[in-house]
Amino acid sequence: MKAQKYAGVIIKYIFYTLVFLIFVIPIYWAIVTSFKLPTEMFVFPPRWITLSPTFEHYNNVIFFTKIPIAFRNTVIISVVTVLLTMVLSTTAAYGFSRYEFRWKNIALVGLIVTKMLPACILIVPLYVMMNKLRLLDKFSGIIPVYISINIPFSIWILKVFFDSVPRELDEAAYIDGCNSWATFYRIIFPLTKPGLVAASVLTFFTCWNEFIIALILTSSSSVQPISLALYGFMYEQGVDWGPMTASAVIAMLPPAIFFLTFQKHFIAGITGGAVKG
Repeated sequence: MKAQKYAGVIIKYIFYTLVFLIFVIPIYWAIVTSFKLPTEMFVFPPRWITLSPTFEHYNNVIFFTKIPIAFRNTVIISVVTVLLTMVLSTTAAYGFSRYEFRWKNIALVGLIVTKMLPACILIVPLYVMMNKLRLLDKFSGIIPVYISINIPFSIWILKVFFDSVPRELDEAAYIDGCNSWATFYRIIFPLTKPGLVAASVLTFFTCWNEFIIALILTSSSSVQPISLALYGFMYEQGVDWGPMTASAVIAMLPPAIFFLTFQKHFIAGITGGAVKG
């Protein structure tokens, strides 16, 4: 029995190690390649550690490409989308949790169905709509689209946390003289911060990594996010691997820092929502 137990543990850790390597090796390879000279990139066998690291690619990317502008655009789009999505989703989730109204369940199902729709279905109507509103290639056009995409799932996450808060707290707050807004802001909202962090992190990642909608709704470097700027290093003749990997490493930093900063709250939010749901 002990032998079987140890064998199971060993197999489990081997599996975990393989999954870890599958995700880590591409990131490690991108980082190493970003420091390689062009002559080192295509040698065989591949070199896992560069013998003569260089910052040439980073220097070119930062000072001679539009990556810094794209980075700024992505920060603006992601931060504004997260803030507005959380404001709208929090109030909507509180309403779905605390109030009963006709077609409530149908509305909730409709929200999650819209989240399941693939982006390719939305491209044509979004383009036509934004073109008629003259919002193509503008922050005021792409940000509302990102907000509408992220609101449904955020509402579902936050509603689970609002449902977990006992309604007796609302009644006690009303007895103490609080109105609906004061009850929500002072009593209920502080208890749902893990869910808010989880929804914020997921929204941020969605905005930072999105490509298809940005490709359709933007055309100039003054608005395009970094996902499109990375695509610009691919030519008919091939891929400019040095600047692309350097830009990819720069693009990975904000999501990594954002996740590590809120990791504890994010995991608590996701696992808490799963248990409470």
